[in-house]
Amino acid sequence: LTPRAELTQAEEFGTVIDLVPSNPRVSPAGRLDFDSEGLIVLTNDGSLIKLLTSPQYQMPKTYLALVRSFKYPEGPSDEQLASLVKGIALQNKDVLSCASARRIEHGAEDNTHWMEVILTEGKNREVRKLFKGIGFTVLRLIRTRIGSIAGPCEQEGNLRE
Repeated sequence: LTPRAELTQAEEFGTVIDLVPSNPRVSPAGRLDFDSEGLIVLTNDGSLIKLLTSPQYQMPKTYLALVRSFKYPEGPSDEQLASLVKGIALQNKDVLSCASARRIEHGAEDNTHWMEVILTEGKNREVRKLFKGIGFTVLRLIRTRIGSIAGPCEQEGNLRE
């Protein structure tokens, strides 16, 4: 069952499928949270969808995350980044981890930093929860790659065939 809030959002804002022609019929290989942006693969190939989304294939997904912490204005330490790979225990006892996490550059605003994170299993809001676990808030999250498929397109909203 889909929570009522998600149904209301879908009705109000639509979905990515609403933006593409109806023929040929395509489906998204995975999803992005409402507050995230970047690469979405649309295809009519069910095998490709399974390859890109099934946890058994450990398909790497690369994200850029703009993070901020007033407690750690210098950005995540090497130890904090290593803990993201080792795993962060959440309050509900789940453990989240990423394949890699590295610092890219300082953000334009004080106390902000661009990070690259690679996941091999996309759990709900995983990148945001990982950074929250080490004391950072994700201000912006952009998926840039799924496996060898790079994106996003040159401009937001563009399609590539």
